[in-house]
Amino acid sequence: PAERVRLVGDGGFGKFGMDAADLRTAASVADRSPHLELLGLHAFGASNVLDARVLLDHVMATGRVARELAIVTGAPVQIVDVGGGLGIPYQDEDEPLDLATFRAGLAEIVDQWAADPLLADARLLLEPGRFLVGPAGAYLARVVDRKSIDGMEVAILDGGVHHVLRQALVRTEHRVRPLGPMTGRPVPMTIAGPLCSGLDILASGAVMASPSVGDLVAVLDVGATASPSRCPTSCRIPSRPR
Repeated sequence: PAERVRLVGDGGFGKFGMDAADLRTAASVADRSPHLELLGLHAFGASNVLDARVLLDHVMATGRVARELAIVTGAPVQIVDVGGGLGIPYQDEDEPLDLATFRAGLAEIVDQWAADPLLADARLLLEPGRFLVGPAGAYLARVVDRKSIDGMEVAILDGGVHHVLRQALVRTEHRVRPLGPMTGRPVPMTIAGPLCSGLDILASGAVMASPSVGDLVAVLDVGATASPSRCPTSCRIPSRPR
């Protein structure tokens, strides 16, 4: 399909957030309480979205909910936090997010809010998430073994999903690049970690120059997820001092 949206949530039927009825009740209770100040709402839509229109639709939908809360409470909304979702390309065929379209759409939405008394004072918050730091980080690991299985070249690294778990959790792969001078033509390769688990695959069918034992390999675009998603126990990671 032309539209690729990767969700890292619960599909709207799990543990996160609340439904519309509970939201209205919570807003009413907060508005009446002498101990609470109702500022606005925070909504999570999706993660790693590369389609600007999908993101803009979420912003508009969140604005409509904010307006409903203002009607329920009788007070203008001050903050509308639409969450994150700005995506980055993880595969070579992924098209990057069209920032020009996104910026123009946000400006139009803000102008519409400015003309609405219930939303005129609302501050739109957007969480950049991985968009800023994801491409800034790479995970380096060294090749410790090489083999061929049924014609597929395999490189085993000294690190894997116990450090960069995202691939195994959301069933996607990152781009992998060999570092340093490489000889020979590019071939499809499986890049795997050392764990005794079928989940410990960093890339399958990655077309790249064949690395040798001792070479370094870089897993790209892990600046936002490598440390938070690593395995905390039983994965050769020293415990942090208490």
